[in-house]
Amino acid sequence: MRDYALATVLTASALFAGQGEAVAVNPLPKPVNITWGSSGCFTVGSLTLDGTNNKIVSNAFNRMVKTATNLKWTPAAVEAPPAQFEPFPSSSSKRRRAKGQYSVDVPSAGNCTGSIKSVKVDVADAHAQLLHGVDESYKLELAAGSDTVKITAKTVYGALHAFTTMQQMIINDGSGKLIIEQPVSVDDAPLYPVRGIMIDSGRNFISKAKILEQIDGMALSKLNVLHWHMVDSQSWAVEINAYPEMTKDAYSANEVYSQATLKEIVFPLEARRPVKWSALLHAKASLRCNPHWR
Repeated sequence: MRDYALATVLTASALFAGQGEAVAVNPLPKPVNITWGSSGCFTVGSLTLDGTNNKIVSNAFNRMVKTATNLKWTPAAVEAPPAQFEPFPSSSSKRRRAKGQYSVDVPSAGNCTGSIKSVKVDVADAHAQLLHGVDESYKLELAAGSDTVKITAKTVYGALHAFTTMQQMIINDGSGKLIIEQPVSVDDAPLYPVRGIMIDSGRNFISKAKILEQIDGMALSKLNVLHWHMVDSQSWAVEINAYPEMTKDAYSANEVYSQATLKEIVFPLEARRPVKWSALLHAKASLRCNPHWR
């Protein structure tokens, strides 16, 4: 068992070392298959979207470009095994910083031989419903000598995942210019059909801004289900036009989700990921409307 564990660690170390020497970026969640080339980096300038006029895809593309442009992300470290040090350092031991085992040099935009000008998206079924089991696979290809990132997906939801992966590949070269380090090919699909979280505003009110931040984080992590526990016996914060008295059971008048607020939250969910609504059946607020509802 001990020999097996040691062999596993050594194998993992070799794999990480090979990846680290190639590129600094490490797209997460880890794609099923990702292959980097070695011909050199690409500068990333003003990008255009080709191949589709689907609103969900075009909105996702614009979000990806805006985020990558504003963030100008520089990888601080690459994923790697823990640093190795001598068990008993002495005065003659070679001093070194742990960071040196993790850091990867990011190429300068001035040394890039290619330039990316467009992203071409091919979606086989643009009308697929966002239901359990929908195909979320995608392929992303940036070939050496090409000025186009090519994305193919069975549905728009696979295309959204491709944009998320591409966003993580676009990095700052250290001088404020954006690059992709090498040609790359990605073939990816989720390992699990349900990947989600639950937020509980029934017991602790969560502002609209924080919920939208959570949705953005879910999209970046390629999650696909948000279970929103909206109400409970502690607080009824959902405005219902037919029964306005129910919001009197909220924590306060300022901690209520109006119909307009709900639409602002649900729209990005429909445009990015599915949502599961919690049943609105276990709240004492209903007694404010009709004491006989027991």
